[in-house]
Amino acid sequence: MNKFKLAIIVIFAYGCSSKSGIYGTYKHSTKVGSEIIEINKDSIFYLKSSIPLMEYESKGKWSVIDNKIYFKSFDEYKNDYVLVKEIEENNNTSSITFIDENNNSIPYVALNINNKWFDADFNGEIKNIDIKKGDLIKIKSILLGKDFEYVIKNNYKSFKVVFKIYSKKNNLIYINEFTPKGKSIIIRNVRFKKIK
Repeated sequence: MNKFKLAIIVIFAYGCSSKSGIYGTYKHSTKVGSEIIEINKDSIFYLKSSIPLMEYESKGKWSVIDNKIYFKSFDEYKNDYVLVKEIEENNNTSSITFIDENNNSIPYVALNINNKWFDADFNGEIKNIDIKKGDLIKIKSILLGKDFEYVIKNNYKSFKVVFKIYSKKNNLIYINEFTPKGKSIIIRNVRFKKIK
């Protein structure tokens, strides 16, 4: 057996052994409920909370990077964020539009540009508004768990700015973090101990 084949076998064996102790079920318990994370051999994890008023779940991929476990939820668990698109217009007026994750209009969103307040109309629009590069925009909406801030990046003469709001879903959690390997893992600042 040549040195190249031996090196590949050693790397593969090390990779398998570094993951084998991770598989299993981990639990965090409180007086009123528990949270469980299952780490499966197929590189899929599943997280579920059964704590009253804090019931949520997440699912995604896990891997080992630099001796730490990296958890990243599938995209369908993303929520409570905003995507912004700045579009150059060919007229002398600018507008702002609010839509949800299904491209439906969101009416009556409160918007602040440089400390001046505006309200979107029933169609989720604010028309004939002055926008320029560097303007600080703040959004308040019941769909979001917190206020959102955005700074205009382009220097167009006239804009159409589209804010796509992915609403807060308390039953879904998006995870994108590392935790040290061991008999317990820490996700979202909560320690889970291995139970099987």
